Amino acid sequence: MKKQQKIIIICLAAVIIAASVIVFIAGRKDDPPKLTVSNELGTEISARLGTYTWKTGLTSDESSDSAGPLFHYKAHVLPRIEPSENDNYSLILEFDKKPDSVAVAIYPESAADAQDYGRMMSRETSGYLSGYKFTVPSDGIYIVHVYASWSKGECYYEFYTTP
Repeated sequence: MKKQQKIIIICLAAVIIAASVIVFIAGRKDDPPKLTVSNELGTEISARLGTYTWKTGLTSDESSDSAGPLFHYKAHVLPRIEPSENDNYSLILEFDKKPDSVAVAIYPESAADAQDYGRMMSRETSGYLSGYKFTVPSDGIYIVHVYASWSKGECYYEFYTTP
């Protein structure tokens, strides 16, 4: 009888430990990835996370809807990266989790005065990427909007460049 009691106690302990591990893993929060932007001189900034949807655990999702980068530029909350000394210079995107896809929109500061932000975005968006490196003109201030997606969700990031 004592042997059966020990087996029952060991089985109960194993079930409790397994349930605790499952609750811990399910409750662990997995934040959206961070994006670091660097220039050719090695200067780095953290891009601002905008709108996103992200699966944060086994059963939960998190989302945030944010005003666009033009609004944040005008509100002076976008991070800024300085150019290198070239006429057109390269920026490198480094995510702390490798995305499945990346797209970049670059548009001049003058777009901040445009009435139709959606049209300006679609008109100015094109293929700038060669891997995670892309070129930005150095003849003015440019706002950069980055879209990235993963199996766990999608995120928009934003920052601006100065001449």
